[in-house]
Amino acid sequence: MANMVSILADLLGKPVEDKTGLDGVYDFSMEWTPDAVTERSLKPGVEKVEPPADSQTGPSIFTALQETLGLKLETKKVTVGAVVIDHAEKPSAN
Repeated sequence: MANMVSILADLLGKPVEDKTGLDGVYDFSMEWTPDAVTERSLKPGVEKVEPPADSQTGPSIFTALQETLGLKLETKKVTVGAVVIDHAEKPSAN
């Protein structure tokens, strides 16, 4: 689940927390159609892959997770730690 959480966080561009309580290794496949949510969060240098023009659109990643794996992503507001740098200087020569 830790790997899946990491992948989902990258795809969604938001923190994702595993609250399933599931341990172990799982083998599954899932198909979804990229949408505005997943496309805008692609990391720099990652190519957007266009589906074939004749392909039908599939479910969103949220629907695919629920229908395929029985998992649901819920949006919550939580406190997140942050580091604030007030001042930075180049090191002096020794």
